[in-house]
Parts: sequence; C-alpha cells; structure tokens
Amino acid sequence: VRKRLEAARSMPASLLVNLYAARERLQEQLTLELDGALLITPTVAHVGAAARTAADGRRSVRSNQPRHAAPDHAR
Repeated sequence: VRKRLEAARSMPASLLVNLYAARERLQEQLTLELDGALLITPTVAHVGAAARTAADGRRSVRSNQPRHAAPDHAR
C-alpha cells in the first residue's frame, strides 16, 4: 500500500481528479448492479496462483500455506 501511495505523489492533479471521478462512477454503477446485495472480496498478501499451480492439488496446497507453517505431515 505504501508503494502505491508514494507513487501517487508524482501524479498530476488533473489525473487524480479524473481517477476520483471514475472511481465514483464505478462505485455508483456497482451499487446499482448489486441491487442491495453485499459484495465481499478478499484481501491477500500474495497474488492468485498460476494456472499450473491451481491445477495441481498438492502444489496448490503448498502454495497457500503460510511460509512459517509446518507441512501437514509434520504436525
């Protein structure tokens, strides 16, 4: 998050105004599309798995374990 905020420092004010306006339009559009429904999206520390990893069950499990966690067989 910090990197994104720091990168925004060098953006011209006109670009930021356009981005905020677009954000507001998108939020309004999403509100209409959801029609009262609730949208919950995850926030994760890493990006989603590549297709190859997602297709391989064992690899997917390893990829999604926290780095400090012991493997299942060691618990």
